[in-house]
Order: sequence, then C-alpha cells, then structure tokens
Amino acid sequence: MKITNMLGMALTAILLSYSISFSQSCDTLRNFIKPANNTYNVWLPNVDGMILGQGIQSDGLNQYQTDIWVEPYNIGTQSNQIRAVRMLPWKIKNASNNGKITLRVYNASGNQPGTQLYSQVVPFSALKPEMYWSQIELTTPVSVTGKFFVGYEVHFTTPVDSFALATTIPSTNYTMYHLSGPTGAPYSNIWEGISDYYKDLNNNPINSAFAFEVLLSNGTKPVADFSKDNDEVCLSGHINVDASASTGTIDTYNWLITDDDVTQFYVDFYGSAIDQVGPSQSSPQNQTLWLLINGACYSDAIGYYINVYPDVTATVTPTDAHCGNNGSITITNASGGKPPYLYSSDGGVNTQSGNTFNLPANSYNTQVIADGNGCVYSQTVTINNVPGETLTLGATPAPICAGNQVTLTASGNGTITWYIGVTQVGTGASYTASPATTTTYDVKLTDGNGCVDSKQITVTVNPSADATFNYTSNTFCSGGSNVTPIISQSGGVFSSTSGLVFVNTATGEIDVTASADGQYTVTYTISGTCGDTKTQNITITSAPNASFTYSNNAYCQNEGTVSPVFNGGSAGLFSSSNGLNINSNTGVITTNSSVPGSYTVTNTIAASGSCPQAVETFNITINGLPAVDAGQDQTLCTYNNAIILNGTPNGGTFSGQGVTNNSFDPSIGIGTYTITYTYNDGTCENSATMTITVDGCASVDANNLNTNVTIHPNPATSHVDVVTGNLIVKELQVVTTDGKIITTDISTIDSHTIRINTSSIVKGMYIIQISTENGVLSRKVLVQ
Repeated sequence: MKITNMLGMALTAILLSYSISFSQSCDTLRNFIKPANNTYNVWLPNVDGMILGQGIQSDGLNQYQTDIWVEPYNIGTQSNQIRAVRMLPWKIKNASNNGKITLRVYNASGNQPGTQLYSQVVPFSALKPEMYWSQIELTTPVSVTGKFFVGYEVHFTTPVDSFALATTIPSTNYTMYHLSGPTGAPYSNIWEGISDYYKDLNNNPINSAFAFEVLLSNGTKPVADFSKDNDEVCLSGHINVDASASTGTIDTYNWLITDDDVTQFYVDFYGSAIDQVGPSQSSPQNQTLWLLINGACYSDAIGYYINVYPDVTATVTPTDAHCGNNGSITITNASGGKPPYLYSSDGGVNTQSGNTFNLPANSYNTQVIADGNGCVYSQTVTINNVPGETLTLGATPAPICAGNQVTLTASGNGTITWYIGVTQVGTGASYTASPATTTTYDVKLTDGNGCVDSKQITVTVNPSADATFNYTSNTFCSGGSNVTPIISQSGGVFSSTSGLVFVNTATGEIDVTASADGQYTVTYTISGTCGDTKTQNITITSAPNASFTYSNNAYCQNEGTVSPVFNGGSAGLFSSSNGLNINSNTGVITTNSSVPGSYTVTNTIAASGSCPQAVETFNITINGLPAVDAGQDQTLCTYNNAIILNGTPNGGTFSGQGVTNNSFDPSIGIGTYTITYTYNDGTCENSATMTITVDGCASVDANNLNTNVTIHPNPATSHVDVVTGNLIVKELQVVTTDGKIITTDISTIDSHTIRINTSSIVKGMYIIQISTENGVLSRKVLVQ
C-alpha cells in the first residue's frame, strides 16, 4: 500500500536534521560562527525582559516593546529564494495557549530593515522543544538579492508568552531589534542595533547574534515517488527500488525502513535513485519502506507498507540411487517466508508443489521458494550411486557339435536369468544349452535393489555330420545283384561284420554274390570333430523268410513304440494302410501318433536273383483312449467342508494330496494341489488333472458362507429347498456318497431359494454340493 502525505514529526525531524542543512542545492546563511562543540549561549531574563525575546526598554518617559529581532544578510548581486529558516529557541512559554511568532523578511534601507517582503505566523506548536533546532518552511518562497534582513516578531499577550533564541558570537554585523511605543514617542517604530542599548556587566556593548539560519535555493521543489519490485521480502533478501519517477531538484535519496507508526527505525541510509533496500529484522512482520528526498531546501517523502518474513529454512534429505537411477530427494520442515512453498531440484528453473524428487545419481541445487524477494532456501546435495552387483560369466565354452549340449555358468549376488534375444530360456547359476546353430545368450543378474548387470556369452556350433543311410531292403538273396544304399552325406566309410563284401566302402555298394549268407550289421562312419555313425541290419540268404509278429494283437494309443519280433525271419520293407505310424525299414510302430483302428502290417522281401519274393502279414489294432475330464478347477477355503470330486466318465479314481475316497478336504492347508482322475474303460486307461487352490479366505467369515446357506426340510421326502441368502450360486449338484452325480429336477423358487425334486430319488443319504463365488459348501441330506 502506498503512503502519501503521512510524514510524522519524528520522520520529518530525521529528514530535516539529516539532509536539508547539507543539501548541495540549498545555501545556508548564518550571521554567526557555528560553535565547534555545538554549544550555544542564552540571555537570561532581567527586569527589562529577555534579549532576543520579549523585552521592555524606557526613555525615562515612555516604555517601548522590543517586538522584532532581525539579522542582516547579503548575497551580493545574485538572486535567490528564501525557502526556509532554522532557529534554536531556548525559551518557549505558551502562557496564553495561543503562543506564536511571526517570521519577517525585509529589504535593506541603508543599514536598517526597509520594506517588509514577507511575513508568516509560526505557532509554538510547530516548534520543537527548547534547545532543539526547528526548521520552518516558508509557505511562499521569497526572492531576495543583495542585502536583506530576516528575523522574527514576538508577541506581547495577556498573560505574556515567552520566546527567545539562543545566541553566539556574530560573524558580521550586529543583531537589530524594533521598538514599538506610544504614538508620538520619540523612539517608537525605530530600529536599533543591539549594542546601542544593551551592555554587559562591564558596561561593554553586547556584540551578539542569535542562532538563526536562512536557507536559500533556486531549485525546483522535489516530489518523491518510487516503484519497487515486491511488497514482500525475507530477512536476507532485498527490495529493488527505483525513484526515477521523483521530480524536482533532488540532492539526496534517503531510504528507510520503519515500523508502521514511524517510531522505530530499522534501516536508514543514503543511497541512489535506483537501489536495493534490505531489512534488518523480521519482527514486526508489517513494516514501512520510505523514500525521503532533499533538494532546493525542501524535503518530500513517500512510503509503502511491506511484509518482512524470517528467512526460509528446510531440511533436505537425499537418498542414494541404486543402479544410478532410483535416487530421491525429500525436502521437509520448510519454514520462514510466506507459504505455500514451491520446491525445485535445479536451482529454480523448474518448480513443483510436491516436496519429493525421484532422480538419478548427481549433484542437485535444491530450493524451497516462498513469495517475497530473497525468500529462497538453497542447498546443494548429492545423490550417490550405490553400484549394483556384478555378474561374472564362466569361461567361454569350446565349440560344440550340433545336437550336443554345453553347460554355461555365471555367478553373482542376485537372480540370474538366461535369454536368447528377449525370450527367457533359463534361470540360475547354470544353463544347459543345446543350440542348433551358433547362438549368443544374454545373461542378466538382478540384485536385491533391482539393479541389472548384463553380459553375453556365445556358443559356437559346428554342423554335425549326418551318416543316415538306407538300403532298399533289409534282406537280399544270395547270388543277387549288387545293392547300394541311399546316403544323406558322402565322405564317410562303410564297414561290416565279417563275411560281407563291399564293392566300394565309400558308397556302401555290397557284392551280394561274393558275400556269405548271414546277418550283418552295416556301419557308416563320417569322421571329424562332429562326425556321425549310423548302422543297419541286413540279411543275405538263399531262402528269404519274412515272418514276424508283435507281442500283442492290440495296443492302446498311449503305449509308446512297439517293435516286431522275428522268429527266424528278417525285415524287408514294412507297410500298412493309412493311419498307422510305422517305420518301413524296422517295422517299429508309434502308438501315440497312430489313429485308432485295425491294421494289417505287411513285411515284404523283394525277389532277387534266384530267390522268390517273401511276404508275411500281421493284424494289429490300435485302441483309442477314453475321454476323461477331471472337472473344473476350484478355489476353496481352509475351513470349507470336504467336497466330492466328480470326474467323467463316472467310475474313475481320484488321487493326489488331500484326496480320500474321491473327496478332497481343504483342511490340508493353504496351497495349490494337482488332482488326477484316472479312468479305465476296460480296454485302455486315461487320466486328466484339475487344480484345487486352497486359500485362508480371511474375508470369507464376513460373508458367512456357512451360516448364509440353509437346507430344509432334512430329512426330505418330495423336495429340498436350498436357501442361499445373498450368495451367487455358480453350480448345484446332488451326489451319492460314492461320488456319482444324480440327475433330478432343480428349479428356482425366488432369487434366494433353489428347490431340488427328491420324489424320484432312491431313498438314502446324499450330498448337496453348492459352488458360490465365495467357495464350495457341501451338506448331507437324507431322502426317505
């Protein structure tokens, strides 16, 4: 808030006593020598009154009042204006309660005052106490030149007031006074020099001048005005002020901070028009910033109310980062300034209202910012980086052959995971790899703080040789033509048990005629780091025998592989109708990938040379597996009753933890349990699994599962009503005590009641199993 025309006495006094007397644009005229020790004299009253005050003189016949006292001044040929006077009264007695003096300015008429140029009444109330300098500004400046007189008139009242100035040794000339007496009196209305009448104790003429100063200037009266950048400031801050808008003749800029009543001065200094003013204390909060300007023997002041706050302080706590990126800074206990506060971690470039910053490791210039100049708390803190654990890889493995395995190892404090690209392939300190081609594995160590260290290790894979080969048959007629296998990769060497003759061991061509009859194991070997060896059994005979059997005529679809049995026979080329997965060279059948059905398997040894074709068959059946369903996965609470497990088809057997006689009891404890249901249709057996999750269900008590569900009547005859309250029923079944589901009519009576028709059910004990969103409940009911 701007304050104008509100200068109090104290502030005015400061301004006048500090500035005007010493202003460059204000000349001071004195008709006395200013005492070095600032000590002045006073003329004590006598019977004739007071020198330099109300006095009485007599010519023997008439009495005269000394009513005007003046001093002569001379400014030569220059012209100037009297703007103010200063005086030092030693006596001010306001007996009439209307005490006053009248300032008077005269031109000179010779050595005496001439025509009066100016007069101004000054009430005693405008003066400071006795022995304090008082300054009186002239209401209208008076232009003077050359010699002139300035002084004051004292007034004779009833009761008589008293007024007198202090005195000192004159500089030049003498003080003059005016006499007022009766009309026609010889000395009435004349001017006298003080030494013409007044004598000291030694009868010497008094040579004295009164303590009176005349202030002159030709400058323009100043008008104070200034702007500031803020009304609020903290103790260590400052307000930027600009008094460039002030006008007139200005000699000094006096900046002050006071209390609002201008009784206490906290800051007081002479500065410049553009300056900075900082407070010296923050109590009281409400203070006033003043500008006092002096010039041309005048002063002016303007002030603004301001708020001064204690400096902002805070506690800044950094939290070190792990892996460099998850550090933080928290600023608490902010005080001082004017809330609310803004917080910054970059020196005030960016601010936020929250007091927490999530930052990587680095040094930060934190700030707490409040309204007001200088209302900023700054502190530089460092978030250190706590490095993560280091991953150490084992030695890079030697190259492996395709199809082989290699164990890779790594160590470090934390969890180790193995990746191919973005796909996780393993965990732990070791990983067994069997890549088909050269592969690079990414290994990551994640420590307890979430820091990750990554490294790579490459497994070099050399291609493996493929020694696969096949002869057109497994049995050849002695004396027949030479036979050559089909080979996958050349470069190997064929060999055999004794008696078999090769035409070429590189191609595997057999000289059948030169070979002896018998059974042989032919081996094809490709040498090298990643070589390969394959074998095939062949028979050379003069009487081919294709007879064979399998150990059973029927197999279930889940029995894996079955091989033929040769009782004196040998393998030729096996075949079958579509649907049976059979190896044509060995006759091995894979049941799991065969289609259920009946098949005739044929073993054919082709005619060769003098040997006729030999053919044998065997009938075999692949039986399909029964479709088995263990039921839906379920979630139970530990306090639920045991539930009856229902698998399809009926008649199977459940097994697993918590299972007894085809029922599961959740009291086994919290956990996830895999339950297996096995069923045999008399030919083949199959199984399926379900998952039961047992939970503590801490909130289920609030749902009152056990108390919400009621069953009545029990025993029942025609029906049973199941009342579920607000529970949502997902499934309801009637089950025999041995686990068989009973089919009967179930209807809804209302939103809370389900009715089970028991009129067609064989009398006996049954279990009603109710599945809700809060768990499964089983209740026994007797039908009679």
